[in-house]
Amino acid sequence: MWKFTKLPVSNAPTLSPVRVLCPQIESKSLEQLIPHIEGLMNLAGELDTKAKKQIPTVILTHECALEYKFTIERSQVEEWTLSQVDRLKGRKNISLFFNVLEKIKYPVLKVYNSGYIIQHDGHLHKPKLSLTNYESLIIEQMEGAEDLKKDWKKRHEEVELYKRHPYSRVNLQNGAQIEYRICADIHESANYDSNLVTLVSAQGLGIGFVPDLAKKRKAVVVNDKWWGIWSCSSKNGYTREWGRLETYKVNGKNADVYVVEIA
Repeated sequence: MWKFTKLPVSNAPTLSPVRVLCPQIESKSLEQLIPHIEGLMNLAGELDTKAKKQIPTVILTHECALEYKFTIERSQVEEWTLSQVDRLKGRKNISLFFNVLEKIKYPVLKVYNSGYIIQHDGHLHKPKLSLTNYESLIIEQMEGAEDLKKDWKKRHEEVELYKRHPYSRVNLQNGAQIEYRICADIHESANYDSNLVTLVSAQGLGIGFVPDLAKKRKAVVVNDKWWGIWSCSSKNGYTREWGRLETYKVNGKNADVYVVEIA
């Protein structure tokens, strides 16, 4: 069994800027994602050069960036994740946030929409709580669909019952505090924390939920497959900000990415 490194979280105030890169990627395998990561890391370096300072950068994919529909095993994802920790060893200012629809086959089949965070010194993951039509329609094509959905809902109920903290939180290199959620989990309960930035991978997320959470956060940034980029904060009055469109190189070709910078 893989051992997960617990990434550090502190109560120190967020004093420094954060850059979020939101690539518009279409259904890739994990291996196909690697050239995009490399291109985005290179872009982060170019933007640091222009800014004349190093800004901690998060690569945030949308909810459907990976092609798997509960067809990849967690052990395969974990193996790939460990290889990306090694890739980031010399890039302490880069973090990768992505989700994947994965499965565990033993001792009984279970499925998860898991949100992963990778940094230079470790990685972690937690599952999406909300079971939406996106996952349900896929699960209904699988053997034992009702049991799989019951197990998912039970996980959600247990988190609420035992008041567990269901979302991953990490610190970036400059102390900025980041929370990661997946799509409909944006409307789950949240305590007020004006130092916390919440990043969300989504598809078809209702905009009404974004400013609601932003009122309890320093900022919320959503990379949504259908609706593009939502960036809300108390500083800009909870209005939608698209971010700045840039391009990065993937196998010699240009690809689009929206850049959101949080002061």
